[in-house]
Amino acid sequence: MMASEFISFRSWFGKRLSERWVYSSDHPIWHIEVDEDSVVIETRNGERRSTRYTCLQLDDGKIRWQDVSGPDEWWCGIETVRAGQLLLHGFAKPDFPEHRGIYAYDVATGKLRWSQSEQTYWFHNSEFIFSIRSGFEKRTASEIDPETGTIIREFAENFHEAQSLRETALRETANRGLVFPEPFAQGVVTQEIREAIARATRFGHEEGSGEFAIIGHYVPYAYYVQKKSVRSNETRFLHRLIVLDANLGKVVFNDLITADAHAVVGDCFFVFRSRLFYIRNQHQLVCVDLRKS
Repeated sequence: MMASEFISFRSWFGKRLSERWVYSSDHPIWHIEVDEDSVVIETRNGERRSTRYTCLQLDDGKIRWQDVSGPDEWWCGIETVRAGQLLLHGFAKPDFPEHRGIYAYDVATGKLRWSQSEQTYWFHNSEFIFSIRSGFEKRTASEIDPETGTIIREFAENFHEAQSLRETALRETANRGLVFPEPFAQGVVTQEIREAIARATRFGHEEGSGEFAIIGHYVPYAYYVQKKSVRSNETRFLHRLIVLDANLGKVVFNDLITADAHAVVGDCFFVFRSRLFYIRNQHQLVCVDLRKS
């Protein structure tokens, strides 16, 4: 399918939902985390080998702070965002994937509050942050005060207690409003939804590439359409996103995530508190409000 055919195809849909807000970056968006009323974005400039962090307001996408650097220009990343804190990590050494260091930033201001350069983030619960260190013969876990970064206690001889706390924490955080897509081929959906999606994607849908989520009566669905590169024989894909209103059996939102994907990959969107998020063309974070009836 050619790009011109795609544009014509788009005009067949009624666009009842619209973008709530869009954030555009000069550099590729690498990582996104959400928490309460905030969205934290990690961007990477491959040419300058620099990493920057920006915080947006969840509701309207307004910039709270931007272009904050981490503990290293390049060798750093996001662990999580929790209770008003952004936790970053460094690495044990360049080109080595082991995380090392915990760096806690205030989500409200973007300022570094504390750091523990020799600890590695493990998990957190509603009260504390837990780190882990691997020794020569055993692992040691530590309980950290999230306000000061002070180590409160260590779990050396009773490591199993820390593991039990982690299992409880993972259960507690599993239901915080985040929904990730699952493969459509393996999903449990009604026949009506399957037929509606089949009608909406009947032009060159790459088999097995679809992924979806169910949010009330809305069904976000992302899929790939194979195309032939005009400059080579390499296979390229259009990556599309639609939102189906299951009550109407119609597509109420559609967008092109990218026009030149090199491969089929998953997890291209997520939903947090009935807001759909996805990255368009690597440089734009798009938010679509699914709370409208």
